[in-house]
Formats: sequence, structure tokens, C-alpha cells
Amino acid sequence: MLYNTNMNNKKVSLFDERDALLTEMASLRDLLNGSLVQRFSTCTRKKCACHTDTAKRHGPRLYLSRAKFEARL
Repeated sequence: MLYNTNMNNKKVSLFDERDALLTEMASLRDLLNGSLVQRFSTCTRKKCACHTDTAKRHGPRLYLSRAKFEARL
């Protein structure tokens, strides 16, 4: 009987852990799906230092890229 009681406690513990994880995941609904990319770029002015020195490039500029696809189950 002691073994059986111990197994029931483990089962309840796993259910509690699952419920806590599901609650935490529900709070993440407002996150964006995609990749955030930081870029430094050169400009169109030929004499600008950004063309000769990579440390003087313009930026950082942040871009959010999102892939559009449908998940089919």
C-alpha cells in the first residue's frame, strides 16, 4: 500500500506541475511570433565613413521578420 500511495502522490504532483505550466503559457499569448534582427547599414552618400569603416555604419535598426504559414493538423 505504501508504494501505491507514493505513486498517487507523484501523479498528483505531475498534474499540479502541468497545470502551473499551462497557466504560465496562457500568459504568453501577447508575444509576437518571429525573429528580431538588428542591422547596421551603409547610406547612399559616397563620401560617408560608413563605406570604409564598419564600426561607423548607421544603426542599429531593428526589424521584425515574421513568416506567414499555416499549421495544419
